Amino acid sequence: MATVVFASSKGGVGKSTSALLLATTLAQQAPVTLIDADPNNPLASWAMLPGKPEQLTVVSRHNGERITRSTIMNVIQDASQRDPFVIVDLEGTASSLSGYAIALADLVIAPLAASQVEAVEAERILEFVREQELVARRQIPFRILFTRTPSAIRTRGMNDIQNALAQAEISTFETHLHDREAFRAIFAYGGSLDDPDFGSLVSNVEKARTNVRAYAQEVVNVLKEVVQ
Repeated sequence: MATVVFASSKGGVGKSTSALLLATTLAQQAPVTLIDADPNNPLASWAMLPGKPEQLTVVSRHNGERITRSTIMNVIQDASQRDPFVIVDLEGTASSLSGYAIALADLVIAPLAASQVEAVEAERILEFVREQELVARRQIPFRILFTRTPSAIRTRGMNDIQNALAQAEISTFETHLHDREAFRAIFAYGGSLDDPDFGSLVSNVEKARTNVRAYAQEVVNVLKEVVQ
């Protein structure tokens, strides 16, 4: 059993996309619950489109009501008793709801755009996670995931940001989620990159699949290290 929480102190960094790509990929092998705790409910909207993997359950409500800070822990605990993977997409703010979810996480992933401004956000998110560690009375594994990066070349600026995070002892994934049309298309067409017909909708799907599988495998590898 593993709970992965996607957190960000602001929107527009690919948080929901990163959560959905991980969930749909893992669901090819095992049951997954994807909890949509973002008030905009982008994942619940995606789930209404055709093609949702059979082993993926999307939860955006509790007893018919929106998920709140009073119910988020119950939602996560119920899901973790049912499925081996629970993935939580939080709202893009450092709220009490986010704090409760992070306190139950086996791994917190913070998607981050590759810019110096965003690097400051990484430190803010990590500080928020560290505050939840005091509440949970344990260390909470944390990783930065770079998103929307160029696929062809890793720029000097990108290397500078990674070096700065390394010096601050902030762990990052080796795999980046590149800027690909296929990732955005999922929210328009539904389904997942693994659908056989997805290649007829957008170009370069195989490269996108390879990118996502590498990302998902790295997440699994980290979970094997941190989940006892």
